[in-house]
Amino acid sequence: MKELNVSESEKPISKTDLDLFIDSYNLKIPDSYKQFILKNNGGYPEFSAYGNPYEDGFVIDVFSCFDTEYDRYNSSSEVALPSVNDTIDTHQVLENNIPKFLFSFGLDEGGNDFCISMRDEDFGTIYAFYMDGTAEEPVFICDSFEQFINGLEDIGKYEED
Repeated sequence: MKELNVSESEKPISKTDLDLFIDSYNLKIPDSYKQFILKNNGGYPEFSAYGNPYEDGFVIDVFSCFDTEYDRYNSSSEVALPSVNDTIDTHQVLENNIPKFLFSFGLDEGGNDFCISMRDEDFGTIYAFYMDGTAEEPVFICDSFEQFINGLEDIGKYEED
């Protein structure tokens, strides 16, 4: 997987804390994502375009972090980034609007989710999930998190003069 510069990451999460989180939420996520989050606990990617966003591509604005201090009953968290914890609790437990087989790892500027499939039949596949209702089903992006990271490019490449 290519190196991706990510800025404004939260404090690093340990492998032990990550494993505890995965177990507590009964998640199944690929090793490439685990390696990425252990190196960059969320943040803003240097390269954010996956394909031409002015046609049928995507733009990831931010990777969500793991908040080791998260408490669903106390919203005074110190993290500035969206957290995986809050996304799961809000959108998969309370509101039930993101399918349970998806693990949200980031957002576009409109608040739509980038997700990893946890289903056996398409484990690791990357989808976009639109919270605004523009798509009834998750939209396929690529086959793996590694492919997603390797495909990210400078959005300036696509900006019109």
